[in-house]
Amino acid sequence: METPFTREVELVRPNNTNYTKERVLYNAENYMSYLNKVGCHACLISPKEDPSIIDHLDFIVTPGGPDVNPTFYGQPSHPKTRFEKKGVRDRFEKRVIELAIERGKPIFAVCRGVQIVNTVLGGTLHQHLPDWSTEVDHRSPEGPTAYTHEVKTTGWVEDTFGKKIQVNSWHHQGIDKLASSLEPLAWSSDGLVEAYEATPELPSLILALQWHPEFLQDEVSITLLAHFIDRVSSQLKIGGE
Repeated sequence: METPFTREVELVRPNNTNYTKERVLYNAENYMSYLNKVGCHACLISPKEDPSIIDHLDFIVTPGGPDVNPTFYGQPSHPKTRFEKKGVRDRFEKRVIELAIERGKPIFAVCRGVQIVNTVLGGTLHQHLPDWSTEVDHRSPEGPTAYTHEVKTTGWVEDTFGKKIQVNSWHHQGIDKLASSLEPLAWSSDGLVEAYEATPELPSLILALQWHPEFLQDEVSITLLAHFIDRVSSQLKIGGE
């Protein structure tokens, strides 16, 4: 599949030394491979960069990582919440997301990325899902490379794949209150929002997946990303970039 993109960005954690058990989640190669599947050429940026770098990018990817600082959504920290104490990545990604929305830059969000975008827009999170529901194991002992459960779909996702799709799951936090400028595309059987997109009121195109398509890279994962890229491509053509 050929696309006009040469300037995408992927946001990555500057180091992962404090999260050795989850180091696989910060492996940029999985995202690079996934994006390459649909003809995208990604670059990596770190919190050392000026957030205005997004002016030179076609879209941004907010990937998985540690928990979002709960002060972002007005809550005290849960004993199981693990976030970067210095908050470098949180502050950087928050500003990048704000700028992206202000300037109409598309956002593709995965796992933690789903959560921080929601909080930036006024939503909240469940800080530890087992305290909320144990119906679905959202943090499978098999890791992020195995299918774990089905999610119910709606909208164009249902039109494309049917009423249910299989996903992988590797997170202990999730969306509680979905921001009013976002609308769900999929839920797990316990009612957790597993995917969402922006409503028309937002200037930015957003597609957010709570699972890890960069590990599965199956037909569903590739099709979802390709759909997003097609919409970004149309937006760029309309904008005359």
